[in-house]
Amino acid sequence: MTISLHAHTSTRLAEARQLSVDARGAGARGDPQAALDLFDRALALLETGPRDVLLADVLRWKGTIHRDRGETHHAQQLYQRSLEIAEEGGFHSARGHALNCLGIIAQRRGDLGRAERLYADAAACADAVNDEELRGMTGQNRGVLANIRGEHRTAMAHYTESLSGFRAIGNDEAASWVLNNLGMLHMDAKQFDLARDTFDQAFEIARRRGDQRMLGLIQLNVAEHRLAVGDVADAERRVGEVLRMAAERGDAPQCAEAFKLRGQMELRLGKLDAADSSLRRARELAEGIDDALLIAEILRETAEVAYARGERDRASAVLRQSRGGFRELGARPDEEQTTARLRLIR
Repeated sequence: MTISLHAHTSTRLAEARQLSVDARGAGARGDPQAALDLFDRALALLETGPRDVLLADVLRWKGTIHRDRGETHHAQQLYQRSLEIAEEGGFHSARGHALNCLGIIAQRRGDLGRAERLYADAAACADAVNDEELRGMTGQNRGVLANIRGEHRTAMAHYTESLSGFRAIGNDEAASWVLNNLGMLHMDAKQFDLARDTFDQAFEIARRRGDQRMLGLIQLNVAEHRLAVGDVADAERRVGEVLRMAAERGDAPQCAEAFKLRGQMELRLGKLDAADSSLRRARELAEGIDDALLIAEILRETAEVAYARGERDRASAVLRQSRGGFRELGARPDEEQTTARLRLIR
């Protein structure tokens, strides 16, 4: 009987593991619904037997599919459950990964202090069990926080260390994430040639892997790059393509970013009604996913549309809202930028 039960458990785990591999592949190919269905099948197998670390992993991976769709509350619930399973089973690495994911949720909602604490706890888990992948992920996320706060040297140090670690363990997927963030950091420094080269490296990895969501994120950042150097037509083409593909995937966060960028382009072209419409849609989506930083950025662009229409009072009011959002986040460079702009338009 013992042998029979052991064999049954091994078969169940093997089947659940293969389902989770298939689910992650479906997610990368841009089919989140198929990924969720496969994860649910894996969970049905895992939840009926003895607790295994794979249960904590699958809950977390499923949460990330929901997070990428903008279903922030659902993602948080799954991450929290993953954390509980990891703590109950003494699965230290899985615990760290769950803490890291909960940090991403806190960051999206604008609680950067909580995000920083969660990343630090996750990094401690990584050090305790020598998990290089988790160490790189927490380092990258701490770099994102540093960049938001305007601490660019700290961000660069985190990104460089994470990229080196991911390359050392052959994790191309994670390397593409860091390269994308490095490209954005170079954009902030107005190092446009370096930014484009870095985005190209990230894009090649994502293309080779067939990672549709990552390709969309990079395309948006390249579109922002093209807009910055004056190639509005190329930026428009890229944003339109990203919007189409993100809408097909049900990717609300990427759609929100794309509508924001489209609004910026339309403002530059003097299409004020269209810009206002795009930014309204971006804000609706950003509010639906609880993305505090994105909301503040959209408000800043909305204020510029109002100013272009000669609506100075509305522009000032909206810009003050934006500044308040940046202040709560601790995004000092953005807060200072909006303060300077307020002085000019009053």
